[in-house]
Amino acid sequence: MSNVSDDNFKNAVSEALLSEYTDMLPKQCEEHIFSRKFEKKMSRLIKRRNKIYYPFINNTFKRTAVAIGALVIASTVSVVKIDALREVFVNIKFDIFEKYSVITPADDKQVPETIEEIYEITYDLSGYEVISKYSDITENSIDYIKEDIYIGYSQYVINGGFAINTEDAIIEIVMLDEYSAFYYVDNHNYHHLIWDNGEYLFSLKMNSEKKLLFDIANSIKKVG
Repeated sequence: MSNVSDDNFKNAVSEALLSEYTDMLPKQCEEHIFSRKFEKKMSRLIKRRNKIYYPFINNTFKRTAVAIGALVIASTVSVVKIDALREVFVNIKFDIFEKYSVITPADDKQVPETIEEIYEITYDLSGYEVISKYSDITENSIDYIKEDIYIGYSQYVINGGFAINTEDAIIEIVMLDEYSAFYYVDNHNYHHLIWDNGEYLFSLKMNSEKKLLFDIANSIKKVG
């Protein structure tokens, strides 16, 4: 008899608590119907994520790679300082490590802390598709693709610095129309140009011919 009473008591308590708990739960909302515009945008993003070039245009990936690169560099014992290369730039300096190089602001230089003037590519890129565009107070980046040709351009504030992959690369000092720059081909066969104009740092990379890289770099002008 006692067992029956205990069971009844447990069942009664369980039902009471379950009912109270159920009442505390939020009521189920009606299923949300997304707009056609939103669904099309999500579809484009999913398709773009599956492209082979996605890691090169994803800004989260870029920032993670920079952070990892900086950690690797910080743990490297030896660093090579090449005065000839350091003198190429107006307001930045860099150190070459075994697998990476670090670009940092030059000492005691007054440079903009935010992007106040916009520089863009003015070279005719008809036929190229803009696959990524990102802009904030410290960076202005845009990426293009046409068939298997990829172009990545970025304008940065000089403050802060960042790391670049120069593993096994031969760095050359080259001349653009107005500024000296350094040019190299990375171990993924991407051609790079990096330079500064005394206020901002510029980076241009592509997986095509060197001449086109230089033509595009020389077309980068202030537009706003």
